[in-house]
Amino acid sequence: GGTGTKMADGIRSAAVPAMAALGALAGGAMIAAGAASDLEQSTGALQSVFGPATADMQRAAEAANSLGLSTADYNQNAAVMGSLLRSTGSDAATAAGQTETLMGAAADMAAQFGGSTTDAVGAVSAALRGSYEVLDNYGVKMTAADVAAHAAATGLSTTEAAAALLQDRLADTGALGAAEREMDTYASQTEQAKAAMTDATAAIGEALLPALADVADHL
Repeated sequence: GGTGTKMADGIRSAAVPAMAALGALAGGAMIAAGAASDLEQSTGALQSVFGPATADMQRAAEAANSLGLSTADYNQNAAVMGSLLRSTGSDAATAAGQTETLMGAAADMAAQFGGSTTDAVGAVSAALRGSYEVLDNYGVKMTAADVAAHAAATGLSTTEAAAALLQDRLADTGALGAAEREMDTYASQTEQAKAAMTDATAAIGEALLPALADVADHL
């Protein structure tokens, strides 16, 4: 009886860390699968918005980590910006070029004035929608009247005028090119490392998705 009890206790003792390890593996697999799913959905959004210019945007997204963004975050935010630009009548190629420029500008804003690239991208997208106040956080003062005057002078749509005027105002602040200048700083490298880790997690998840789907089919 004593031997059996000791054996049972030993099995239970070994089982606890083993189950914990399995749980951690399962949790990690789900996180990886979620990252892969996010990447897949963001790629679909990119294709939907940019159509024939999708390949151009995917090439631009290869530099996402250097901007402090995961590929999924770059794709998703680029799709939002591109959708706003295309809604004004811009063709896919033009919208792709403008979007790539604006994504780079957002990284410059974050590098120059602080905060994450994701927050700066949100500020740029807000400006394209007509909300300019948040740009104050990045040293840029723009009003609806300014944008309307620029649109009237150039013949651009309001959205296109906001994008062009933002570039002009950022040039005045000296922010353009800041992301490249600050690339070796601790803050920038931390953002880049986080983004690269997210991409690595998504790559693992892509490899796991078929197996996880097969398991789900048999549940």
